[in-house]
Order: sequence, then C-alpha cells, then structure tokens
Amino acid sequence: MMCRHAADIDTMIVDLPEARNRLPSLVEAARNGEAVMIANRGTPLVRLVPIDVPDEGTGRVDRFLAWLDASPLPAGMRNDPDRIDASIAAERDAWKRRG
Repeated sequence: MMCRHAADIDTMIVDLPEARNRLPSLVEAARNGEAVMIANRGTPLVRLVPIDVPDEGTGRVDRFLAWLDASPLPAGMRNDPDRIDASIAAERDAWKRRG
C-alpha cells in the first residue's frame, strides 16, 4: 500500500495509481472527516473534501407527494388499472403473434 501521512498535518496522501483502485474508500474517508490528498509521484494534485449537503430525509418525498396531490393529471390522461392491464395484455399478444 502506497498510502502515507504528511508529517506536518494529519493528511492521508495517496498516489494516483492507488487512488484509482481505492477511490470509493478514499471518498468515504473524506466524507468521514479524514483529510485525503491524491498525488502524482509524490507531488500533490488534489484534495478530497466532503460537500455539506443538508440531509432532507423524508422531506423530499413528502414535498413530492404533496406536489402530486396538487398537480393531478388531466382527466383525458388518466388510466384506471383495468385499462392499463388490458393494454399490456394486448401488447403481449401482438408480440406473440409476431414471433
């Protein structure tokens, strides 16, 4: 393993070839607060840092469901389950006749 830590700061330095093979674990380390730097033959190139994204949890789902309730399809575009099943059956029958 070519990973090393910088002497003056607590940064994990990983050479580019190893970073290619370990990218998921390096991203996870950065997300967990560890400083990760990718180097090319010992020369630092980039630093992996986490992005602060607010955790919206189920709020997104709730907003989407509320939008669906507030934005129904026009009557002419709505299908009932029986009509959908009949359409699928007709499509399957057409494919069976073809092949």
